[in-house]
Amino acid sequence: MINRWIETDEMRQIVPCDPNWPIVFKKVKEYILNFLPDLSIEHIGSTAVPGLSSKHMIDLLIIASNQDLQVVKKSLIDLGFHERDIWVDTDEKPYVGGSLIYDSRVYDINVHICRNGSQTHVQTLMFREALLAEKKLRHKYERLKHEAIENAGTDPKAYNDYKSSFILEVIESQNKANSADAKSRAAD
Repeated sequence: MINRWIETDEMRQIVPCDPNWPIVFKKVKEYILNFLPDLSIEHIGSTAVPGLSSKHMIDLLIIASNQDLQVVKKSLIDLGFHERDIWVDTDEKPYVGGSLIYDSRVYDINVHICRNGSQTHVQTLMFREALLAEKKLRHKYERLKHEAIENAGTDPKAYNDYKSSFILEVIESQNKANSADAKSRAAD
């Protein structure tokens, strides 16, 4: 089911929202959970936000509770994913890639592995929820992604670096809002 990750410049271009993105995510999630049922899997990245343009790459966040992250990574490799020599693959956030053919189209799959409650876990979901909640923020992020491709080209690290300050600003804003909400609830 899972094939090699396809690294082409075409896969790194921003394209309009594809209605198959959530379907592909669901298929990959079900495939993984069939063999590794103790994991929690979230759809992250732009393909998780309806209507948002993105690269044709489905991002998954696998949240491990008590499992050794490197053991989870090895288990995913046994399921057909593979290691990629990429800066995001660290001991605290292992990474594997793969692809899936669905409806005659290849979809790259990025799998980020983290601990439950880790900074990666909390901040990644916080950013996704902010995009889901605010249309104006989605439009701003979409424009930024197009600028990132224009300025950084198809180099994945340069592309992500171009967007990083915006993402951190959104997370900081969400942290402040959550803190203010908590203080308000405590005062009641």
